[in-house]
Amino acid sequence: MSVKVAVRVRPLNAREKQAGAKSTLMMTGNQTWLYPKAQSSEPSSLAKIEEGTKKFTFDHSFWSCDSTDNHYVSQDMVFETLGKPLLEAVFKGYNTCLFAYGQTSAGKSYSMMGEAGNPGLIPRVSQALFERVVHEGDGGQETSFRAVVSYLEIYNERVRDLLVKTSATTLKAWSSGKDSVVGSSLKVREHPKTGPYVEGLTQHSVTTVKDIMELIERGNSNRTTAATLMNGLSSRSHSIFTINFSQATMVDGLPCEKSSRINLVDLAGSERVQSSGATGERLKEGASINKSLTTLGLVISNLATNSAAEAAVNAAKQKVKAFVPYRDSVLTWLLKDSLGGNAMTVMLAAISPADLNHGETLSTLRYAHRAKSIVNKPTVNEDQNVKLIRELRAEIALLRQQLPGSFQGGSAVNVALQSKLLQSEQLAASLTQTWEAKWEKTQKIIQERSLALTDSGVALHVESEQPYLIALAVDRLSTGVTICNLKEGVTTLGAAVDGSNPDIVLSGPNVVSQHCRIENQENMVTLHPTHGALCLVDNFAISEPTELTQGCVIQLASHNLFRYNNPAEAARLQSQGGSARKSIMLDVVDVLAASTRRPHVSISGELSSTSHSSLGSESEEDMTQSMRTRKHTISSAQKQLQQEKETAQRATEEAERVKQELERLKSQVTSQQKEQSEALRAQLQHEHDDAKAAEEAARQAREELQQLQDFIRCQRTEFEEVKRRELLDAQEKAQESAAVKARLELEELRKQLLTSQQQEKQILEERLQKEHSQAEAAQMS
Repeated sequence: MSVKVAVRVRPLNAREKQAGAKSTLMMTGNQTWLYPKAQSSEPSSLAKIEEGTKKFTFDHSFWSCDSTDNHYVSQDMVFETLGKPLLEAVFKGYNTCLFAYGQTSAGKSYSMMGEAGNPGLIPRVSQALFERVVHEGDGGQETSFRAVVSYLEIYNERVRDLLVKTSATTLKAWSSGKDSVVGSSLKVREHPKTGPYVEGLTQHSVTTVKDIMELIERGNSNRTTAATLMNGLSSRSHSIFTINFSQATMVDGLPCEKSSRINLVDLAGSERVQSSGATGERLKEGASINKSLTTLGLVISNLATNSAAEAAVNAAKQKVKAFVPYRDSVLTWLLKDSLGGNAMTVMLAAISPADLNHGETLSTLRYAHRAKSIVNKPTVNEDQNVKLIRELRAEIALLRQQLPGSFQGGSAVNVALQSKLLQSEQLAASLTQTWEAKWEKTQKIIQERSLALTDSGVALHVESEQPYLIALAVDRLSTGVTICNLKEGVTTLGAAVDGSNPDIVLSGPNVVSQHCRIENQENMVTLHPTHGALCLVDNFAISEPTELTQGCVIQLASHNLFRYNNPAEAARLQSQGGSARKSIMLDVVDVLAASTRRPHVSISGELSSTSHSSLGSESEEDMTQSMRTRKHTISSAQKQLQQEKETAQRATEEAERVKQELERLKSQVTSQQKEQSEALRAQLQHEHDDAKAAEEAARQAREELQQLQDFIRCQRTEFEEVKRRELLDAQEKAQESAAVKARLELEELRKQLLTSQQQEKQILEERLQKEHSQAEAAQMS
């Protein structure tokens, strides 16, 4: 079966309209035309398509460019075309995968997740799955269903669980490449039968549409997004939303269980650095995205080549198959089954109509066209023994129809038909005998281990008379539940290395060959840890021998977790008014009929997984006898259950009596507490009043102190003013005294000057008089 390919074109976005971009796409039916970038207008008819236009034919072409167009394809129509056929395949037992590919901002996340009020494929498929389950349940079909969900993202080639809450600091450290922090990348492993899986990825059981929608919203809120020039909310990682769906029913008296896996993949968009404007961390993310998408393209190309090579081999033209590099990328490794494997796969290619993105659109269309050539080999996932028995029964019925009414005919045709019928009946009887032998072995081990199995609706109760451990964290690849009986004496636990052969084999890191030993002496069970081995009891590390108590949890090394149960101790606690009887409840997908359901447990590595579906064809008499035996077994189990109910009733009555006594004691204690509370309240009130009085006295003292400080401040101010005035007065007096003294000195100086001037004048007059006399005397002579 080839991969189905659909192409969806989105409308022009605001950035493209602002840049004046034109549409270069046209769709009619399932055909898509991409005409040259030079054309600036959309052709009105096929006759106007010029030379150079590329024509592609896909399974579906969705025109979602213009909502007013008559050919517009909405989200609902996309689901009707792609989602519903996948759901039909899921209910038939096939694995399915739907992934969206395209450049960044091409509309992949919108098609897969949608928006508020207009959901995409993932929410619609999830809702339709549960609506179908409810409808078939209301239709009276005796079929049980179980759905388990996981959600992961691949960021920079590392896997993160989107359903596990991670702090912002841890997420930042993880996204920067520090795998040593909590929440680091999960490891991808590969199972030889089921294929690749993610180790440590959480699985969440869902029973309603609300449950699965809450998980989708939680995962979307944790997904890595960022803004680029081409997309304001660009997905920077690939996301894979997985639903593991199983259904169990009865077909022609045979139990039939089918399991399917739905992978809904939203790939990150391919981008060019020049267009996206990515730098720094965004550039690193873009490089990682393009690398994984390049690997995906190479895988698709080589698968298409191999599909053509297989066709050539059929035409007697030998060709060498190309190597498919699944492991070159985490994305292609996880999608190994979806590409060329056991799955029905649909590819949705999202493209942009703008001529600005002509190169990316052409690349996406070629990518999608290449994917059409991939041939998958989907098969119904059911128990092969049940399938074989059903086919044998159908063949026996067909052979009986072909035989004449009497078997006496001796023709060659009749002899051949009788021979073939005999061979088919012998093979069916052989399968039945093989199953019966397995069942007898199971019964023998159950009797030897003193186990009791009781059926209760959709639960299977397993009880033991001996102390035992029940594994709480078994390897996810193992089936069933592991119960380890603790024999009388010593039971050793450790790793099966260096020739050691412990009674209970432990796995994982930090496990030593002789990790610990458990000693059982008359129902007194003690754990003896080996020096240096990590052993925890109820989350407390121990280094000395420790007695185990009913219900305690034991952790050995990192990956081995057990719960300890001691039926004798539990019965003693119950008789003392403690907890009710402890039992192991093993989850079973469906228990429709006690007469046909078989246990699915593993006891200490000796009781292996027993398939309830390996029933053979029985004759009518054998089936009648078997039914009688099983009815008797059911009757005995019902009697035992009735006895247990009576025991539980007595325990309930005792618990009620204890409860009444506790209520009485509680009332007494409450009364005493009330009196003590009243006394304490009165004392506290008295202390509160004293505190208030002391606070009032302190307030008054503070006011008096403040008044005294104000008075002192005023006195100081007045004193300073008086001193200032006295100083000014002294200065004025000194200045006046100095002025008087200066005036007196000036008068004295003035008098001395006047006297001096008069003397000089007198001397000058006398000199002039003398000179005048001399002049006259001279003139006379």
